[in-house]
Amino acid sequence: MEENLLVTLNTAEALGGMSRRTLWRRIADNSVRTAPNSAGSQTRVVLSDVLAVAGAGLPMACYPWLEAAEAGDVDAQCEVALAFLEGGDIKRALYWLRKASDQSCAEALYWRGRLRLGGLDGGKVPDEEGMISDVPADREGELWIWQASLKKHAPAVAALDFLRSNEGARLRAEEDRSALDEALEALDREVTLNALPQLAAG
Repeated sequence: MEENLLVTLNTAEALGGMSRRTLWRRIADNSVRTAPNSAGSQTRVVLSDVLAVAGAGLPMACYPWLEAAEAGDVDAQCEVALAFLEGGDIKRALYWLRKASDQSCAEALYWRGRLRLGGLDGGKVPDEEGMISDVPADREGELWIWQASLKKHAPAVAALDFLRSNEGARLRAEEDRSALDEALEALDREVTLNALPQLAAG
């Protein structure tokens, strides 16, 4: 990773797991360096300083993608999210999944739905206007997956079929999120393994 990679305050908060107020205090005490000529909400900070102060690490898989993700590249945002997800850091994964799904990235839409259905997303999050959806969690998760399926995302198509099957309906009615997540994970693996020969041939 570039030693002096600059990121926005929003990204610094998400990656460092600290509040904006704490971030400003660290800037004031020179623990976190800022970019020259940046001020206020446009302030950019040195990522390595943020991570050092927060004691937070980044999965190695994030490094090649982080600068592009910070610049708004939807594929890079999704890659960073998936790296965090694979590392078990759901909170930081969700930050990037939201950014990528807001740009209609099928993979990000699918994973937001999976996390919502599994109850792993920390609950409802206010939108940009501060409003919280009153859609039930399982329905909201299905809606994210449905949006991904509209983009022909194979795991989402299979997941949506399962969610609407008798078995999927039963698990949802029983509110057995763990069993539902396990079933969706097994289905995801199956779809991915079935697609490998086609990818290798193509």
